[in-house]
Amino acid sequence: MRTVKLRLQPDARYICEGLACIRRPGDAVVIKRGRARSLLLHCPCGCGDAYPVNLDARVGPAWHLRRSAAPNSISLYPSVWRESDCESHFIIWKSNIYIFEEFMSDETFPHEVDDAKRLQTAILRLADADGSVDPDAAAEVTDADPWDIVAVCESLVQQGALAKATYGKRHYLRNVP
Repeated sequence: MRTVKLRLQPDARYICEGLACIRRPGDAVVIKRGRARSLLLHCPCGCGDAYPVNLDARVGPAWHLRRSAAPNSISLYPSVWRESDCESHFIIWKSNIYIFEEFMSDETFPHEVDDAKRLQTAILRLADADGSVDPDAAAEVTDADPWDIVAVCESLVQQGALAKATYGKRHYLRNVP
């Protein structure tokens, strides 16, 4: 796994404005008109492409952008997997871009989770409520980074407290019976 630092530029209103702000792999700008519409990203793999990642669920499948308290720190959930051109696959977690050189499982995430004990308790409580955990929904409920939720859930899987299940493209975790 290779890591590239994300360099978030000031928000822009239109993609053409954003293109002028991103020149190197890992540069990004949020296109925002009233609400965040897309994240314009200079591909971190180095292929030279700049492309938008949809953030607006009103126009189709959308990623969740989370800005943390740290200045210019963002996370994007779920992962980005380009199905054409360079076909790169990566996650953006607290302004670090982790590029998967080949398929890697969630257990390989190289990041320490802030407040892991609190999140473990909250995740187990959420799983007790309906039997499953959606990392994106759990992030909203706990006000945590979605990738922190995934990392804590993976830890709970390794401990035997949760088990993995997959529905469509999203990963859910169910209580072990």
